[in-house]
Order: sequence, then C-alpha cells, then structure tokens
Amino acid sequence: MVNPLNFPGWLFFQSKLRVIDLLSDYYFEKKPTIMIDGGLGSQMIGWIKYHIAKEIFADREIQLDLSYFLLEQTEELVPGLTKWKWELDHYGLKLSDLNPGKKPFLTDIAYEKRAQFELPLFQEMAGRSWKHLFPLSTSAIELFRNLELPKEFGVVHLRRGDYLKVGSKIVHETEVSNLLEKISGSLPQTLLVISDSEISDLGFNRIREAAKVGDIKNIIRGDMHAVHGLMRQSKILIASNSTYSISAALTMTNGGTAIFPANLYGSPMPNLNRNFNSLADWHLHGDFLSSN
Repeated sequence: MVNPLNFPGWLFFQSKLRVIDLLSDYYFEKKPTIMIDGGLGSQMIGWIKYHIAKEIFADREIQLDLSYFLLEQTEELVPGLTKWKWELDHYGLKLSDLNPGKKPFLTDIAYEKRAQFELPLFQEMAGRSWKHLFPLSTSAIELFRNLELPKEFGVVHLRRGDYLKVGSKIVHETEVSNLLEKISGSLPQTLLVISDSEISDLGFNRIREAAKVGDIKNIIRGDMHAVHGLMRQSKILIASNSTYSISAALTMTNGGTAIFPANLYGSPMPNLNRNFNSLADWHLHGDFLSSN
C-alpha cells in the first residue's frame, strides 16, 4: 500500500497549500482584501464587509477581489453549484466601476481559511443596520402593494434550489414548524413562506398548523430583488441558512427582528459558522435546535 505522504503529487499539493497559507496571511494582514462572490445575498454581505474593512484599516488601501464574476458562465466551480452574475448594479454599484480585471488571488484560498480572518468584520457587522447601502427597490414596494399586505407581516424563508445538491446543511420544514409553534404567539397574523423551489403540501401544512396565523401565503421564486426587498420589510423574518435571507436580516427597513439557524453550514465549517454566529444578539434554546 502506498503511503500518500511519500507520494510526490501529495507533497506538491501540501507545499502549494502551505504557500497559499503564508500568502493568505500576508494578504489579509498586510494587504487587506475582500472577496465578493456568489449570489445576491453573498454579494451584499461582501460589500458590507468591504465598508467595514475600510473603517478598521483606515490607513491602508482595501483591495477587492471580484474575479469570481470574470469566470465563464459554463466554467465548472462545484458540481451542481449555480454560477451567479453580478447583482449589485441594482443598487447603483456597477461591476465595471470596481476594476474587476485585477489579477485574482483569493479564489485560490479555501472559504474556511478566509473565514479565520473575517471574524472582526462580522463582529462589527452585528447590531448595525446596513439598509443605507442598498436602497429598497421599486419592485419590492410594488410587490408589497400587489400582495395587499398589512404593515406588519412575517416571513419564513426556505432555501432549496441548488442547496439540495451542494448544501452542507439543509433546514427542513419540520425544524421550521417546531420553531414557529414555540413563537406562534409573537407572530404577525399574516405570514409569507418564501422558497426558490416547490414546497411539499405536507411541509406547507405543517408550517400553517404550527404558525397559527390568520393568513398565510406561499411565494415560489419570483423576482430576486423584489422578493428580497419583501423580506427586508417584514416585522419578523425566519431566515434560512442562506446569505439571501441573512443579508435581508442585516438590511431590514422597519426595525424588524430576524431569527436564523445557529449553524449555517455543516460540520466541516467551524470558522464560517463562528462568523455568522457573531451576528446574533441572542441565541434561542429549545428542541427545535436539536439537529444543529
């Protein structure tokens, strides 16, 4: 049996990781660099991190790594993972104005490694509203009116789509219904259940019975920015383990309250989980968290 530690290819791989390790230390500590990638929610959180980094490292130039958006649409990142386009032009941030053509670097660094350096950014993110960076879209206001919603309404977000193929953690309808049952007395009487793919009748009925609200609506897909803006206007947001709804929680417009899972990622991601955990003012304890 071959010992992989004596295999030249493995040694090369190890040495490459070590080089990346050393260079990433230099990049974060000497040349602070913020990478923005992924879908709308990740892009919004990345832009918030960029603003915080400019506060923390006021005496240094903050670099942006936007190389993710220079990849070809057909280039395989992770099998089954959606390749997203730049979405922040919706808020007046043009990709071409941000010099996306710089030589990429952070795309070579594992997310978990990068997360080690980003905890101070998340700690500064917590307890602050970032709605001023992202004006509420006209489409979100129109959707609110078209649905004839009351001033106070709640939202449950269920992340599905490509998460079912590549997600390290899936929040199931049962977990959400258990949570709703415990807080049903505090929920607004109108509740929206938002998802990017179909919810089973059984799952939706469980949520309906647990919430005990007068009016419950199901929104599947829809305009990305309009639906995101709808979540931002809610009084109570039950977020999923998704940056799409976490970013809505960080930019809520009406002083609402957001509840999201204690762990956004599966077990191999302790640093990422720690960073998102630092956003919470409180942690809820109960049987509904037993699967975390």
